[in-house]
Amino acid sequence: FDFDILMQIDTKTQDEYLVHNFEWHFYLLDQLYLKTGSMTGFVKIFDLDKCSMKQVSVVNQWRKVSQARQERLGLNILECYPECFAKVLVVNTPSFFAVLWKLIKPFVPPRTADKVKVESNSKKAKEKMLDLVDAAVLPSFLGGEFAGEWMMK
Repeated sequence: FDFDILMQIDTKTQDEYLVHNFEWHFYLLDQLYLKTGSMTGFVKIFDLDKCSMKQVSVVNQWRKVSQARQERLGLNILECYPECFAKVLVVNTPSFFAVLWKLIKPFVPPRTADKVKVESNSKKAKEKMLDLVDAAVLPSFLGGEFAGEWMMK
C-alpha cells in the first residue's frame, strides 16, 4: 500500500470519497435492517502484516489532513458515521503499533476509538476475528475458510 500516492489525492476528492464510502455502508445497513428488522454494523479488519516504519511516517501527514478536513467541513466526519462499524480489529500488528495507536487515538472520536481492538498475537487475533465473523466469510489468509475474491457490487 503506497501512502505517498494516497496523500497526493486532492482534498476535494478525499472528502467526496469518504462521504460516498460511508453513505454506501449506511445504505447497505439500511437494506439489511429492512430485510431482517435487526440493527447491525460492519466488522472492519485491518491486517498490518508486513507493515513497515516507512508506512508509519505518514501518520503526521494524515493527522494534518484530518485536522484540515475538520476545519474545512466544520465537523469531524468520523463523528457523523461512527455506528457504521460494530467493531474494528487491527491484527498482526508490528511491535511499534502500540506507540502509533497512542498517537492516533486522540484524533479519533471516543465512541469510535472504543470499538477498536488491537491484537499483535496471531492466535488471539484469529480467535477474536472468528468471534465476530463467520469462518465461511473470513479470508483464509486471516484464518477463515473463504478463499475467493471480495468484490463490492
